[in-house]
Amino acid sequence: RMVYLKSNFDDDTQFKTGVSVSKRNFKKAVDRNRIKRLLREGYRLNKSAYFNNISSSYTLMILYIGKDGTDFDSIDKKMKQLLEAFAKKVSLK
Repeated sequence: RMVYLKSNFDDDTQFKTGVSVSKRNFKKAVDRNRIKRLLREGYRLNKSAYFNNISSSYTLMILYIGKDGTDFDSIDKKMKQLLEAFAKKVSLK
């Protein structure tokens, strides 16, 4: 899940992004940190494909809402879908 907000930054950055994993679903910090690492890597690898044409600045928060652990392939696939949906919504405005 992604929550976003259009914003203006003092510096020249276009996007500021955060990731979050629920402590309710993943009690051990090791599990939460692993999923956050995978989310950040999926975002890093795919952001250039979707954000090159966007001129506005946005603040993004990516939330992992699954209840089971996961692997990088599934996170990468879902991240592509998430960023594509975001790019479509933003380009319509």
